Amino acid sequence: MKNLVNEIITFIETLTFDYTVEVRKANSKKVPSYPMITVQEINNATRTHINGQEIYSTLGYQFDIFGKDYNRISSSEICKNIAQKLDSELQNEYGFTRQTIAELPDTKDISVSRITIRYKGILNIQTDYLYR
Repeated sequence: MKNLVNEIITFIETLTFDYTVEVRKANSKKVPSYPMITVQEINNATRTHINGQEIYSTLGYQFDIFGKDYNRISSSEICKNIAQKLDSELQNEYGFTRQTIAELPDTKDISVSRITIRYKGILNIQTDYLYR
């Protein structure tokens, strides 16, 4: 079993956005900072298992982008801008297949906008190559 969350967070932290974006794991207990991207592994299942060894894993990741209004720019616009850049960069770097992208209300704070993006891929454990 291989988990890419830490690698993905490190990759996102190297990206340049129009805003200073904090990146963290979804289960972080830190106080929210906006804009922010959270990363969560939502699927990690053996796809092919040969002679007691995992060869391929099906991986799924969820990215939640949160934003608040900033200098006359709406929180929704900030989230969309970050989502567009994130989607492009993740597909270029990892070759993930985007399963969904949706604007969702933040149930804890109505002044916060949120976009959720989910990706999946099939990882060759031995070569680290990710298939669509």
